[in-house]
Amino acid sequence: MKLSSLTIFTLLLCLTVSIAFKEKGNQVFDKIDRYLSDLEAAGNSGQVLVAVDGEVYKRGFGLADREKNVPFTPETITTTGSITKQFTGAAILKLEMQGKLKTSDLITNYFKNVPTDKQAITLHHLLTHSAGFPGAIGDDYAAISADEFAKAAFQTPLLFEPGTSYEYSNVGYTLLAILVEKLSGMTYEQYMKKELFDPAGMQVTGYVLPDFSKEQVAVGYKNDNRWGKPTEKTWSSEGPYWHLKGNGGVLSNADDMYKWHLALADEKILSAEAKTKYYGKHVKEGAGANSHYGYGWAIVPTPRGTDMITHNGGNGIFKSDFLRYPTEDVVIWFGTNAVNKTNRDAGWEIARMIFQPEYQAKVKVTTATGPLTNADEQVRDAFLEMVKSEGEEGVRAFVSARFAQGFKNMVPMGDHVQMMSQLRGDLRKASLTNAYRMDESLVLAFVTEQGPVEVSMEIRDGMISGMQVGN
Repeated sequence: MKLSSLTIFTLLLCLTVSIAFKEKGNQVFDKIDRYLSDLEAAGNSGQVLVAVDGEVYKRGFGLADREKNVPFTPETITTTGSITKQFTGAAILKLEMQGKLKTSDLITNYFKNVPTDKQAITLHHLLTHSAGFPGAIGDDYAAISADEFAKAAFQTPLLFEPGTSYEYSNVGYTLLAILVEKLSGMTYEQYMKKELFDPAGMQVTGYVLPDFSKEQVAVGYKNDNRWGKPTEKTWSSEGPYWHLKGNGGVLSNADDMYKWHLALADEKILSAEAKTKYYGKHVKEGAGANSHYGYGWAIVPTPRGTDMITHNGGNGIFKSDFLRYPTEDVVIWFGTNAVNKTNRDAGWEIARMIFQPEYQAKVKVTTATGPLTNADEQVRDAFLEMVKSEGEEGVRAFVSARFAQGFKNMVPMGDHVQMMSQLRGDLRKASLTNAYRMDESLVLAFVTEQGPVEVSMEIRDGMISGMQVGN
């Protein structure tokens, strides 16, 4: 559920292109429709909503339930994944508007028995992933109470001193959700429904309170195998247990997420002052990154001098992307119940079609084409050597020697180094299980402690001209 190397790489490469102007909705919607038809023909499924200058296009494609032949529509219920964090962030700001807390407060104001190393953590640190907690401390579906979760979190060693660095962490957002319950006297979901969802007109968003049939919920698939519905997993009577609650798992659909966008556009939910914090560029998402983290949002500069406000969510089965360009009046929602290589960048491809009028996204179905070439083997060996290297110089040398000039010029060297350093960290303890050629790409398959990871590098004339990282 984190904003992974894949997301940030895609973000940098898709949005740092030279863009002249925005294509009008009635011109671009036909292109998007053709693209979604190609995705469906390639066996994909999901839902899309795109709004350009107030004109709305929405469509479902493929099947939400393959066994029952149920089509995926814009009304199908899917999981938002880590997009949930923006709801938690808004709930905390709402409590601040109500005078019940300040985001500058120490967590010791609200939690007992906080160890010494964590007593300097503030709510702001939790909101901006700068508290020092690791990404997660347990399985999403393990049964655990709020008190048990807080105790486990406080017993977990911090990765760094609070406020000194950034590490995307589900742990912090769950602690914030626990705080919502402490201060509101309601369950986390009850508070969100009363203060966020109902005022926004969102009728099908939440965990267990929305009035929708479980038949409306999409089934998840992984490699054509049925994973099931989120509502079929181990939940309590109040929704998911605390390893997931507050940081992920909220259910919704395209229509409701657009209502959420509209509600945030005025002061129906949050005041202007609160939204300044909500979208604040508080902490860089890693050393050298262009993007910053707000309160449940990533804020990314565009080449047009505007900001994109975005977040994604996923668990390797479901994936959602929410891209908002408030000053340019563009909103993109994409959700799928079977994420794979052909659809995982769909939201970004749609953005590219809007802001690059000459661009038509195409679905590339890849097939294995044979053994590695000599150039492939050289790139593989150099990549593995970079993963083993220490410090910045090994990463910088790899980028300088192995990235094609056009690819290298897409973003500043510092951004390349930051992204590759993050990838190196993710793969430091990984095992390479396979290396093969897929069309024009060298694919390196790894197994990490978190699961399988594939690094796909497009090789032209022995140089890397593109790169993607995913499950």
